[in-house]
Amino acid sequence: MLASAFALSATVGCGADDAAGGARDGALTGGKSAVSVGGVSGSLAAGGSGGSSFGASGSPASGGSAGAVLVAGSGNAGASSGCVTTLSGVVTTPAGTLPLYNVMLYVPSQALAPLPEGASCDTCKDVVSGEPVASALSDEEGRFVMDNVPPGTDIPLVIQIGKWRREVTVPSVSACRDNPVAAELTRLPKNKAEGHLPRIALSTGGLDALECLLLKIGIDKSEFTTPDEDGRVNLFAGRGGTDQYADSVDFGAIFPLPDLSLWGNGNELPSYDVVLLSCEGGEYLLNKPAEARQRMADYANQGGRVFFSHYHKLWLEQGPAPFPDVMTFNDTTDDLNLDATVETSFPKGQALSRWLVNVGGSTTPGVVSLVDAQNTGRTENPAYAQRWVYDPLDAATMSPSVKYMTANTPLGASDGKECGRIVYSDIHVTTDDPNGDQSAVDLPFPEGCRTTTLTPQEKVLVFMLFDLSACVIPDHVTPTKPELVR
Repeated sequence: MLASAFALSATVGCGADDAAGGARDGALTGGKSAVSVGGVSGSLAAGGSGGSSFGASGSPASGGSAGAVLVAGSGNAGASSGCVTTLSGVVTTPAGTLPLYNVMLYVPSQALAPLPEGASCDTCKDVVSGEPVASALSDEEGRFVMDNVPPGTDIPLVIQIGKWRREVTVPSVSACRDNPVAAELTRLPKNKAEGHLPRIALSTGGLDALECLLLKIGIDKSEFTTPDEDGRVNLFAGRGGTDQYADSVDFGAIFPLPDLSLWGNGNELPSYDVVLLSCEGGEYLLNKPAEARQRMADYANQGGRVFFSHYHKLWLEQGPAPFPDVMTFNDTTDDLNLDATVETSFPKGQALSRWLVNVGGSTTPGVVSLVDAQNTGRTENPAYAQRWVYDPLDAATMSPSVKYMTANTPLGASDGKECGRIVYSDIHVTTDDPNGDQSAVDLPFPEGCRTTTLTPQEKVLVFMLFDLSACVIPDHVTPTKPELVR
């Protein structure tokens, strides 16, 4: 990405810069939160195929194939006048249609390191590479403002959340002013050619159509393949769900069975970054024996990310200890239309509430309308889990009903020792609408994906999907921008 030659200077963060940056942030965001950071002194120049490098005098320097180096003490355009050079923009899904919260952005000074494949215990610091010299974090409107950006031409910019990562080149950054970044440059990657996508396994199911949600967020159809090919999304034939590709996608290939390959194979699960389990309409215990449930727990504990939809509660309720203690269940079969409550007692819950209003998923902060929601989850165990969306008092059971729950794994791990993450959902993509998205054995993918817009509950699903993908932090902690090289 950093192949073109350029030279630039970074402004130094100081008292005058900080004050100017704060004023500029307020003007750009209309009072909304936007993260800004200080820069470092140095001169950045392209490093050929090896990436960018900081030279010592403000003139171009070549890093060759060896990559980039940082050398302090060089030209410092704008610092003497106390001005601040900024980048600003809005981060979106790969489709470019939905703003995203908690996406990291940074200007690297070195070539990026490869991201690990499969389940891995990565801190937020671990997933960032390239020795950032300026950074920011997107807010509830997807907006970011990055202070003290090195001015010049062909400036590298990384957009990243977990193992979603795209590196782009900003053609020109002018000193001592804000530089809006084109929307096309600030969306996440659609395919491998644009950047890195997490490797996702998705088991289909007759009562949900999570595979359609991945299309709606903008992942290219070319990335949907069988596991023995190099596509980043591999579909498995869950009970009642679509079980093969259409001829136009991966030449009509048949999906493997998850009980024989995904969770039935000790080597398959750990090779995925994220596992999404669509509701099958029943628990089907015989297809999920004790050894498979142990594998799923081990996968989560080793850094895997798992989304359990509705009847996939079996993995929790009948999983190895302490998974059965993560939440209690009502086990009713209601299909409910209701105005659910968004839990706002923790930072990311507050962000979800504001984000839903910003993206048109809610008209009232803290409330989201759900269609055909299930009534399976009851209460989360706060020692392990955090509820996000819930019904305070379900009329049928006269008890609470949790619609979304998350937990970091291993369950009960102390702050900083978390490794993986799980989501339990009582909300489906599929509803009773006959014209809506469906997953069935007679509907090869993507023929069952009939809609292109997102319902309010699908928008919640999108938020949760990217939160599941993000680097793991305790739910009571506010996400922060990437650290800078010093």
